[in-house]
Amino acid sequence: MWLRSAIGIGVFPLAIWLIFSEGWTPWPMLLMLVGTLVMLRPIIWNMMQVRSLHKLPGYGQEVCYTITPEALHIDGESKSARLDSHQIVECVPTTQGILIYHSKTSYTWLPHSAFDSTTDYHQAGTWLSQMAQ
Repeated sequence: MWLRSAIGIGVFPLAIWLIFSEGWTPWPMLLMLVGTLVMLRPIIWNMMQVRSLHKLPGYGQEVCYTITPEALHIDGESKSARLDSHQIVECVPTTQGILIYHSKTSYTWLPHSAFDSTTDYHQAGTWLSQMAQ
């Protein structure tokens, strides 16, 4: 992350130096364009992620997660699902919530605030960790 920022910022003085030393050749213009794109890339990427999130069919719906020692039940307004223990690849409890991986790159996030009490949160984390083994 810091390298991208350093490159994006460092390209501008180089482009300005080239403008003063060689004049308005294509290289300074190209460097300024690349520097601008490098600096704007995180902003554009974030906008694309937010836009794709809003297009999901279940966006804005209330979802209820029921965790038992055998499975994770997911009930929403439009769909329901059940994740058995063999479908959970990994469970990572943190202080802010629980990450439940159903594949190596796909996960469900359960925030700590979604649980009624800290005891329920710790019990759910224990059950989900046991299911993932």
